[in-house]
Amino acid sequence: MKQGFGQFWWTTGPHAGDKYVGQFDSDKRHGYGQYEFANGNVYDGNWVRGLQQGRGLIRYPNGNVMEGEWQRGLREGPFTFTFPNGERYVATFNAGVRLGDWQKMNEV
Repeated sequence: MKQGFGQFWWTTGPHAGDKYVGQFDSDKRHGYGQYEFANGNVYDGNWVRGLQQGRGLIRYPNGNVMEGEWQRGLREGPFTFTFPNGERYVATFNAGVRLGDWQKMNEV
């Protein structure tokens, strides 16, 4: 059983190629950690019982960053999307579903 700080790599199944480095509790991601998806996306933030919970961000391989709050593994509330050139957009999520379009920050 995984407990405390550690690393885990998935080598088979639907998560093959994914990697997690961070805190575990009772064999689940719990506390702060980074989850690197096989496609290069990285979630950096908090976890509760295996689900994203609280403040976190996703870094994409092309340099884009999306930051906001997660509740029970789903995006919740306002999220900011930042491009490498500094351009920023905001959108609101409810239970993981985006409400409306992304709006440029200076238009909000």
